[in-house]
Amino acid sequence: MTEILIINKSPFWVGILAENEYILRVSIAFCREDVLKNLGLRNKISNNPSSLLQRLKKDLIAYLEGKKVDFSSYSLQFKGFSPLAKKVLVQLKYISYGQTRSYEWAAKKTGTRGYRAVGRILSKNPFPIILPCHRVIRKDGAIAGLYPSRKIREKLLQIEGYFPPVFPCLFKLN
Repeated sequence: MTEILIINKSPFWVGILAENEYILRVSIAFCREDVLKNLGLRNKISNNPSSLLQRLKKDLIAYLEGKKVDFSSYSLQFKGFSPLAKKVLVQLKYISYGQTRSYEWAAKKTGTRGYRAVGRILSKNPFPIILPCHRVIRKDGAIAGLYPSRKIREKLLQIEGYFPPVFPCLFKLN
């Protein structure tokens, strides 16, 4: 049975779409309507969530309260993703809490030189927070990317204790 669970932990709304023991999708936004739109409205919100959703809800709330949480025990469904996309997304698990890596790092770890391709894949990450695409930033330390939004990525990094430079380096210094 497919279930949706919505969590409100200020300033975020987080939605989880799950089926049996698999997480199908996670959505994070600043408003409930955006979360529902990202997950699809065809499924009912669970009044009596499964043990999987209850456990994930507890972990997500702890994370949003600034606690370090290990999400590696969750089974994620990568249906419809290319082998490269899955490889890029799985690589995110190896970026520790409070740490960041560049798009270049993510590309090299997956054996590609396509930094932009990596950026496109990360912009479609169906499991934000669980697979922390917000930890992938530009080489100069600036936050870039489309999903979750730049503001959300910034807030998630702040929760983890990372504060991007106010003015990223525009020129290489010798």
